Amino acid sequence: MIGISISEIYELTPREVANLRIGATEMAETIDRSAWMRARTVAFYAIAPHTKKGQLNEPRDLWKFDWEEEVRDRDNRKKLAEAEKIFPKRLSNG
Repeated sequence: MIGISISEIYELTPREVANLRIGATEMAETIDRSAWMRARTVAFYAIAPHTKKGQLNEPRDLWKFDWEEEVRDRDNRKKLAEAEKIFPKRLSNG
């Protein structure tokens, strides 16, 4: 799965092995997500002609994946952090 031999692993530092493992895990997740997104797209185009106009506008209207919510939550947290820098909260009794 990682693509290197045991002897090559023994030559790596623990940090490099950890990075290699993380990279392999992320690659596997990306491949899985891509397959699920392709399946959703195929389902969308198979169902779209049989639905009312405007009911399905994009493949996401069929179902949303958990990782799409994670991205949106991360974006919202980033925007909130930026807003807090611009408009700092003041703790006063006034």
